[in-house]
Amino acid sequence: MSGDWVQVRMNECQQIVDQLLTAPKIAFNEEIRSKLPSEQGLYAILEKDAPAGEVLRAGRTKTAGEGLRQRIYQNHLMGNQKGNLRSQLIGDGTCPDFLEAKAWIQRNCVVQFIVVRDDRLRVWAEYFMLSVLRPRHCD
Repeated sequence: MSGDWVQVRMNECQQIVDQLLTAPKIAFNEEIRSKLPSEQGLYAILEKDAPAGEVLRAGRTKTAGEGLRQRIYQNHLMGNQKGNLRSQLIGDGTCPDFLEAKAWIQRNCVVQFIVVRDDRLRVWAEYFMLSVLRPRHCD
């Protein structure tokens, strides 16, 4: 059947998203950096007590050499560049500044991640993931 390839691709991406959503939830505490891999992949940042289906931020590692540790810890928790979670929390009025945004993430958020080494699959899986999860914030 001509549409079988569509189902195969959707199943592949759905399996990745299912693995992401069943991955352990890691708190943004003093140990988070050591718990994040340097490999590339997908991630979802959630509020600890959020109802099922409510995702705060989701995405993927984008460039060679940027692993999940860099993306989640360095960019979203520690960074102040435009488009990261701290900046988005300031932009939507949740937090008044970068310092409070970091503290808010540490108090209120957890992250789930999955390693996806294949560059092309990681890109397509991110598109699928974002369309399903519909995070409050994304790039």
